[in-house]
Amino acid sequence: MNEKNPDRIAATANAEQAELLRKKYQYRTLILRGKTRLPHRAAARLVGPDCAYHLYSQQGSTDRKSRDNSE
Repeated sequence: MNEKNPDRIAATANAEQAELLRKKYQYRTLILRGKTRLPHRAAARLVGPDCAYHLYSQQGSTDRKSRDNSE
């Protein structure tokens, strides 16, 4: 009874990995849609450095435009 079933262990590991990938994809989607902001380094790990650079440079320009219009 103490023997571990390799199929059950593999299924559990796959389920955990699938959940991790699902959460990572959800965070990536939130970042790309501009619904959340992270430090550049953390965002780069989720969406890639080039994408994070362009995304955050666009965000900075829209922030400056909104500040300029409010003055």
